[in-house]
Amino acid sequence: MRLADRIVDLLYCLQSEAGGLGITEIAGRTGFPKGTVHGLLKALAERSLVVQDPVTQRYGLGLGLLVMASSLLRERNLLLGLTQQHMERLRDTSGETVCLHVAYGLERACVGQVESFNDIRYTMEIGKPLPLYSGATGKLLLAHMPEQTVNQIIAVTGLEPLTTHTISDPDTLRRELAQIRITGYAVSFEERSPLVAALAAPIWDGSGKVIACLTIYGPRARLDDARVEELLPALLAASTDISRSLAAPPVGKTR
Repeated sequence: MRLADRIVDLLYCLQSEAGGLGITEIAGRTGFPKGTVHGLLKALAERSLVVQDPVTQRYGLGLGLLVMASSLLRERNLLLGLTQQHMERLRDTSGETVCLHVAYGLERACVGQVESFNDIRYTMEIGKPLPLYSGATGKLLLAHMPEQTVNQIIAVTGLEPLTTHTISDPDTLRRELAQIRITGYAVSFEERSPLVAALAAPIWDGSGKVIACLTIYGPRARLDDARVEELLPALLAASTDISRSLAAPPVGKTR
């Protein structure tokens, strides 16, 4: 088992017990040797990610995790604040669900969503990990990642087909990613979920890095090729406006 996996398992173990756990209890629940548990706890405690009660000697989660989570929430709330009105306008223009995705590690997740008003509509589960190699959103984010990351994702996932339309050939995927970088958007038809189509555009920060993806999702029956072409200008305009807002200095300040 990798060190990273052991650290994650240990943190989840502590999360499940509000009163904290001793080394023996942690070892019993995780299956790790006591010496390994002690070493991991010592390293995590030095970074305030876990804390030991001086009376009971039991370990619990530390304030360092709260600091990290607070930073993540601030960034997420800033991004959502800048995108919400744009997403609502896109929903009203397209009649379809509009989502905001970010990448983390070798996966991606939806962090914001404005649902379609249609009885038949596509929705995402907020925070659910999804692959980067399939669908318009995943391909758009992956297209702007380092080649090393692309190679790693191909090696780790094997580009396992999720539908009959999933791109499962590495060379074909790389050509598609190159095309996305040229056009500035991505489109998919039933690549990750059957009967679902999507079109996605990047959101850039002030340093020129793609930090998120704005996506329109809908049933394939409504989002055909012609409708995608109609909606692309509005999608690209929205992603450009959001990117400019992220790049702009705060009011009263200059770069």
